[in-house]
Amino acid sequence: MNKTKVLVVEDEIIVAKNIEKRLVNSGYSVCGVASGGIEAIKLAIETSPDVIVMDIKLQGEMDGVGAAERINEELDIPVVFLTSFADEITFQRAKAAKPFGYLLKPFETKELQRTIDMALYKHEIDRKLRESQTRYSIAGKAGKTGIWEYLPSEKKIFTDNNMKALLGYESEEIIDSVENWLSIFHPDDRVIVEGLSKLTSGTPTQNEFRMIHKDKSVKWFVFGGELILPDRNQPVKIIGSCTDITERKLAEEKLARYADELKMLNSAKDKFFSIISHDLRNPFNTLLGLTDFIANNYEELSENELRESVKNINRSAKNLYSLLTNLLEWSRLQTGRLVLKPTEFNISEIIDNTIQLYFDILKIKNITVTNLVPKELKVYADPNMIETVIRNLISNAIKFSKQDDYISVLSSEDQNHTSLTIKDNGIGISEDNLQKLFKIDELLVTAGTDGEKGTGLGLILCKEFLEKNNGTISVISKFGKGSSFTITLPKYQTTRKR
Repeated sequence: MNKTKVLVVEDEIIVAKNIEKRLVNSGYSVCGVASGGIEAIKLAIETSPDVIVMDIKLQGEMDGVGAAERINEELDIPVVFLTSFADEITFQRAKAAKPFGYLLKPFETKELQRTIDMALYKHEIDRKLRESQTRYSIAGKAGKTGIWEYLPSEKKIFTDNNMKALLGYESEEIIDSVENWLSIFHPDDRVIVEGLSKLTSGTPTQNEFRMIHKDKSVKWFVFGGELILPDRNQPVKIIGSCTDITERKLAEEKLARYADELKMLNSAKDKFFSIISHDLRNPFNTLLGLTDFIANNYEELSENELRESVKNINRSAKNLYSLLTNLLEWSRLQTGRLVLKPTEFNISEIIDNTIQLYFDILKIKNITVTNLVPKELKVYADPNMIETVIRNLISNAIKFSKQDDYISVLSSEDQNHTSLTIKDNGIGISEDNLQKLFKIDELLVTAGTDGEKGTGLGLILCKEFLEKNNGTISVISKFGKGSSFTITLPKYQTTRKR
C-alpha cells in the first residue's frame, strides 16, 4: 500500500524537522520541506503531494494563506494549517483560504495524524461531490432540466445555471428574484405559478407552464416541486425541477391536428364513396333496364325505337366509362400507385387531341371549340395527368354548353407560370354550387344540357393532379352566362433552373 505523501511548509528549520520526524514515525512519506510560500507552490507542482501541512506565518513575500489560495486554485491539494496564532483575524484569513484542517501549535502527534486523515477524507468527499455535480450538470443539459429552490418565508428563489440556459440566458443575466422569474412566465400561467408557491404539504406536485424565451418564443416546461419541512435552523423551503417539454408539446399538437384532419378526411371519403356507389348504380340500372326492355320487346319495337334505345345505352355506357376512368385514376393517386413523371411537353397538342376525341358529341350539339394556345407552348409537368385534367375540363364545357355555343381555350404566361383557360358560354354555375366545387364531401351532381350525367369527381381529380404538379385551378362563373376554368402550371425553363 502506498504511503500518503505529505509536503511540509515551515520557515523554522527545527520545527520543520520535528514535524517531518513525527510524520515519518506515523507512517507518512514526506516528499519535501519548503520554508516559504513560493517555494511551497513550486514543490507542490514537482512532487504532487496528497496533503500539505503549512504554517500560516511564513517569511518572504507570500505567507501560508496566499500559498494555500494559489494551491487551491491551480492544484486541488488539501491544505492543513499549523499556527501558534489563535487570534480572530488570523483565523478568519485562514478560513477564507478554505483549508481542510486547522491545528494550533503546540500539538500532539495523534492530533496531527487525525487532522491529516480527516483532511484527506474531507477532500475525497469534496472531490466526489464535485464529480457528482458535474455529472448532474451534464445530465441536466442533456435532459433539458434545471433545478430551483424557493424560500416562502423570505420570498427568495434560487436557480441553477441549467434553468437559466434553458431560457437562453447566461447565469449573470437573470437576478434570482421572485419578480424577475414571475415576469418570464406566460401571462396566462402566472396565477397558477403563484399557487405553486403556496404548497402546504410534503406531497410532490407537477404542473405544466409556458415561459418566454430570451428570443421571445414560447417554451413549455413541466415543473415539479416538493415542500421540505423546517429542520432545526433551516426554514421551510420548496425544492423542484423544471424540464423543457416544448418538443413533446409540439409533437402532441401536431398529432392532434393530424388526428382531426384524418377524422375529417375519413368522414369526407365515407360521404364520397356513398355518392359514388349511388352514381355507379344509376348507369347500370339504366343499362339493365334498357337491355331488359329490348330483350323482352324486341319483336314489337320499331326501327326508330331500337335506334333511340341503342343511343341511350351508348350514352349510359360512356358516362359509366368516364366515371370509372376518373375513379380509377383518383384511387391510384390516393394509394400512392400513381407516380409523378414530369417532363417538358407541348400543351397545345394535348388540347388538339382532346378536342378531336369529342368530335362526335361536338357535331351533335353543333358546338365550336377553338384552341388559341400557341403551337410551340410547352409546360413542365406529368403529361398523362395534365391530359386527364384537360379532358375533364373540355368534357365539362361541352356537357354544359347549349346547341350552337362556342368554347375557347386560351393561354397566358408570366415569369414562372403558364396559365390555360377553358371558357364557355354555357349554363354557368350558381353562387351556391361554386362553393361546392373541388370538395370531396360535397360532390356536385348537375345534368348537362342534353341530360348528360356527372358526379363532380372529375374536378376533384383535376385539383389533385394539378397540386401534384405544383399547379392550381380556379373558376369564374355566372349562372346563365358561362364559366371559365383556369389552370396554372410551372414553366419549363423556371423548373430547370431550380
